[in-house]
Amino acid sequence: MKFLFVLFFAVISLLATMFWIWCIVDIVRGQFKTETDKLIWLILVLVLPFMGTILYIAFGRQNRMDKFEEYV
Repeated sequence: MKFLFVLFFAVISLLATMFWIWCIVDIVRGQFKTETDKLIWLILVLVLPFMGTILYIAFGRQNRMDKFEEYV
């Protein structure tokens, strides 16, 4: 039982880390309205990994410029 508990949290930790890295790569490769916006999101996600990632997914991806260019 203890092994399953450790395995469960190891998998969850691995997935969370992969998602965090994906957000960092998405910020670096994306185009924002200003370079300051990009820098603020990058610092937020790096300093506050869990909360910063959630905030970026909720609010940051909506403000990217390359997302709007797909529909124009």
